Amino acid sequence: MGKYICLLLITLSFSAKGNDISAPFGFEWGQSYQQIGKKVKLTGCSTRKHLMVCETTKPIKKVSYGERYMVVIDNKYGLQKIILVSENINSDIMGIEGKALYNKVKHSLTTKYNIPQKDEYLEERDFKSQDEFYKCLKSDSCGNWASFWKAKDGSSALIELKGLSGGKGYLMLTYQSNKWEQIIKLVSKENKKSDHDAL
Repeated sequence: MGKYICLLLITLSFSAKGNDISAPFGFEWGQSYQQIGKKVKLTGCSTRKHLMVCETTKPIKKVSYGERYMVVIDNKYGLQKIILVSENINSDIMGIEGKALYNKVKHSLTTKYNIPQKDEYLEERDFKSQDEFYKCLKSDSCGNWASFWKAKDGSSALIELKGLSGGKGYLMLTYQSNKWEQIIKLVSKENKKSDHDAL
């Protein structure tokens, strides 16, 4: 560990309440591009292999802190992943505003899905200056401010507080369906085959 870093990692053996983590913001796992498009304006769509990634600023159910919502749609299984990126948190030197938002979202998810299976936090007492909180979060070697839930069926949710610069950061919230790991394995297998065939 570096001089300024202390990472507290707690791994808990709790499963999410119920058997699955449902799609957020009014969406449903398995929805096609056409089904989503009837309710939400999707922009900036790009496709790689059989996955389409699109954005919206107005999901079916919006949260007050949300700025962008990204949906990942598989051409066979439909909607399988959703990412929320919050509005930037500015002039928050000590991370008070960011941590308050993080704790608010974590409380909501804990109420729905039980205690997270994994929590990671930065230990602030090692910081030499007050504005190092978001700077530290931005660094790959500085640990995370994150909580992770995984249900019995394999669906999951992750909240992360991200750093941009001194006093500036944002919240990111990622949901994945119970088919996501299977899809990623298939994409990886296809990439390896494509690379092999190209040689």
